[in-house]
Amino acid sequence: MASSYLQRGLELNNNKQLVTRIYFILGQISQSNQDFSKASSYFSKVIKRNPPYQMAFQAKMNLAQCYDEG
Repeated sequence: MASSYLQRGLELNNNKQLVTRIYFILGQISQSNQDFSKASSYFSKVIKRNPPYQMAFQAKMNLAQCYDEG
């Protein structure tokens, strides 16, 4: 449910920081649903968008967990 609203937010928004945050949240949702392939894709998108250090660090940690668990 939340994922569909976030996907819609991606379609309607051009704000780089907000879009990056939405990708991060979608990654977290996918990871919690144990869809590690999709989560990895979202976390990779976050990293490629050059986010602030803390978000980049957390995205890399989550990506590593996805590879470990998936």
